Amino acid sequence: NGITPNGDNNNESWILDGIDSLTNSVSIFNRWGDLVWHGDNYDNVNIVWSGKNSKGVELPPATYFYIIYAKGGPYNGWVELTR
Repeated sequence: NGITPNGDNNNESWILDGIDSLTNSVSIFNRWGDLVWHGDNYDNVNIVWSGKNSKGVELPPATYFYIIYAKGGPYNGWVELTR
């Protein structure tokens, strides 16, 4: 459950299987609970988390937490970011 956006074209962004078929909202938080990234209608292509904050600045390696609002949700958990 992680991503490694280090420029090797492997695991560069967080791919969520089936998310593009649901109306959704995805929020990523740091360990202090600060919102670092948010996307509505996450689609794994145009709206996808790639280890950067909402301003496009690379986030440090760490464990981040997510909340996904979609049909049957909300869903929450963690994702590991390493470089």
